[in-house]
Amino acid sequence: MQYASHSVIGMRQTNEDTEINVSIQIFDYKLVILAVFDGHAGNEASIFAKENFINVFTDQFMKLKNVPTALNNTFIQLDTDFCKISKVAGTTAAVCVYDLTTNQVFTAHAGDSRVLLKTDVLVQTSDHKPLLFSERQRLEKCGAFVIEVCGVGRVNGALAVSRAIGDSDFKQFGVTGKPEVQIFDNSRPKWILVACDGLFDVFSSEDVDLIVEHLLLQAELPTGLQQIFNKTKFFGQPKGQIATPAGICAVLTEMALQKGSTDNVSVVIFINSDVDNFTQMKAQSLSMSEIRDSQGNFVVQIAIMLLILGVQLMFMLVFKKKESKTLILSGMVVGISLVMHFKLKLQQARKAIKELETKVKRLVSERME
Repeated sequence: MQYASHSVIGMRQTNEDTEINVSIQIFDYKLVILAVFDGHAGNEASIFAKENFINVFTDQFMKLKNVPTALNNTFIQLDTDFCKISKVAGTTAAVCVYDLTTNQVFTAHAGDSRVLLKTDVLVQTSDHKPLLFSERQRLEKCGAFVIEVCGVGRVNGALAVSRAIGDSDFKQFGVTGKPEVQIFDNSRPKWILVACDGLFDVFSSEDVDLIVEHLLLQAELPTGLQQIFNKTKFFGQPKGQIATPAGICAVLTEMALQKGSTDNVSVVIFINSDVDNFTQMKAQSLSMSEIRDSQGNFVVQIAIMLLILGVQLMFMLVFKKKESKTLILSGMVVGISLVMHFKLKLQQARKAIKELETKVKRLVSERME
């Protein structure tokens, strides 16, 4: 079990995003909590949400022992409390709670920050945008008007999201802090990712899936994504290397900037231990493939050497000249040199495999603690 986060300021003057990635235990429940809060009109709301989320959620869960209700109540309480101290600032929120005890995953979000859940398929939350039909209906019933400005739907021509914590002045027009909550039973996720719109403005959820799979399992990338990936400082990752959660987050944020994102970009990821084990097997498979290649090359070289010696022996038998004896002796020297060279290469490959296996076992052991 492992998780990490990374955030970059991008082209903005300040970073208005905050993130959470923690594991907590309440009673007999062990929970992993991932969250991204993407503030607007300053970072006041996103900082407030980060500083208070865990405490409020813990209190709610201890009372109710029900994650979905606790999440819903936490969002509403944070929204109510923040609106008492600020009229302008607001923040979107995307939260995922993974219950390690029951293998259930719960998501709650308000706004356009997004949760991706990878099992055998990719699942994503839906962004709360003013132009979304169901969201627009609620806003207009509350007296708001929604217009499109440069391709972006805005509430009363201003706010670009239809749900948020804060934004007190927009509450009367239907902008709510009430989250959309989803439950995924027995999901056993391979990984979970939470990110702000700074990432998803330039990459689709499917693109992000491909990048994560590439970093975890060396899966192939389409040409366009590979070209962007090559521009990142992580280009040249050795075969079989295990990508860390921190490394994956850093790659995604850097690639978003390379793709042209001008917003703050924040990513949180959780990697399940099963994926660690699969990555270990993948690394070993790749390395064993390299050993087989080395062994194959070794056999080919021996065959070539024997062929050369056979031809030289024929010369010696046919012509019975001293020059032929000299030729075969030189051939034997070359052959022995080739054998020693490839034997050394094979030993080096085997040594590298042992070192890789030791490193993988140590990393997996550390991450599962």
